Amino acid sequence: MSDFFENPRSPGLIGFALGGVILLGFGGLSMAVFDDRLNGNNASEIKDEIRDHDFNLLAVENEIKEAKRISARHQRNKEVYLKIENNKNKTARLENQKEELKAEIESKTASINQLSEEQLAYRDQYRTHERKRAIGEEYEEIALTTGKLLKNVKIREVLPDKIRFTTETGGSSVEWKELHEDWITRFQIGEGELEEHRQKLKMARLQRGQVREVTQKNRSLELREMELNKSRNRIASTLKNRRAQISQANGKINSLLERENEYLSKESAARAKGHPSSHGNTARKARHTADKLATASRLASRQIVELEKELKSVEQQIKLLKEK
Repeated sequence: MSDFFENPRSPGLIGFALGGVILLGFGGLSMAVFDDRLNGNNASEIKDEIRDHDFNLLAVENEIKEAKRISARHQRNKEVYLKIENNKNKTARLENQKEELKAEIESKTASINQLSEEQLAYRDQYRTHERKRAIGEEYEEIALTTGKLLKNVKIREVLPDKIRFTTETGGSSVEWKELHEDWITRFQIGEGELEEHRQKLKMARLQRGQVREVTQKNRSLELREMELNKSRNRIASTLKNRRAQISQANGKINSLLERENEYLSKESAARAKGHPSSHGNTARKARHTADKLATASRLASRQIVELEKELKSVEQQIKLLKEK
């Protein structure tokens, strides 16, 4: 305790006493201000005013905070807007650069394609000229990659996939893979040309196959149509014969029935006179023959019905065949 009062940094005894007096004074003043019994209605009114001020102060602080928040949000929105505008400008510049680069690329590509076409055209001209010029060249011998040796060789034809020679043993066709590199270089043989040649051969074979298939199909249709026409003619002829047979049979039946009636009448007349007669036998024979003809006619009629169905079917097949 003595150290506290004797310390140079301490307020000392006098300061301590003065502090106590001040505290007591403010405490008494506070009691005087806020004690209703000392101040009556004035103290209450002052307290209400202080409370209202506190509320107002709080409301103002809240408004200040809200205003700061809105201002910060506006500031962020403004920054975002500026960023968006900058990005739009940057995008527009990049789009312009993109279009310029595309135009430049197209121009360069067109130049490259033009050069390639000119190079290919020159190669084709050189290849055609060199291959024609080589026809008739003669060599004492040509060694192939297979080890085979051709003697007294003469170039007869240069093709995309081979060379045809005339040798001491006769004609010989040598593929490019059997020739050395100098031949391939001289005549500008490449896989592209060989592949194109193979594709042409393949397409030619395919077209021949398609033509052959169509021809065979058409031939088959023609043969089928011929068969159907023969069947139709045969059926029509048979129908004609059957109808003629029925017509003839009906005529004979009518004649036989008339004959039967005639002989039955004669038999009746002979019996009426008391004379023996064989006309009854003749009448019965005529009836029997007429019945046989009627049976044959009914059978022919049934055959005609079947033949008409068959003819209709054949004609329908011919119609469908022609539609194909």
